[in-house]
Order: sequence, then C-alpha cells, then structure tokens
Amino acid sequence: MTIFFAFATTFKVDSLFQYLNFFLSIARAKFEEININLFNECLETVENCLIDAKMDISFIHYVVLVGGSSRIPKVQLLQEFFKLI
Repeated sequence: MTIFFAFATTFKVDSLFQYLNFFLSIARAKFEEININLFNECLETVENCLIDAKMDISFIHYVVLVGGSSRIPKVQLLQEFFKLI
C-alpha cells in the first residue's frame, strides 16, 4: 500500500461482491484519524505489558518493528515511546 509513503492512495478490490469492484481513495491523515484508537491501544498494551512484567523500560534495548504495517508513520510512534520514556 502506498498510504505508508504517499499522502493519499487508492484501494481497489476486484469483485468484492457479485462481480462489483470496489475503489476507495483515502488520504493518510484520514487513515490515521480512523485508526487512532488502534494506535493508542498498541501503546497502552506495551505499557501494560511492562507494568505486568514489573519491568523498567531501561531493560528494553531494541525495538524492532516488522511487517508491512510497521511502515505506517503512526505505528512508528512505538519506537519513539521507548526513546522518550
């Protein structure tokens, strides 16, 4: 998906329903707005894991994001989370 690199992209699904094709153009800002709760949940989950494990953030030496979604700028906030605390 080019949404990771561009300011907008078009999604296309061939034959989504009864041979009807689906097209959606979306700006990255809108994509991030729609998914902001998921991004925040991700950060909260990491925080809760550290708390549950009684682990200080200083024990984390590396954060490696993998997979296509790791290129989403808002997902990269996870790396910033570990740098800022």
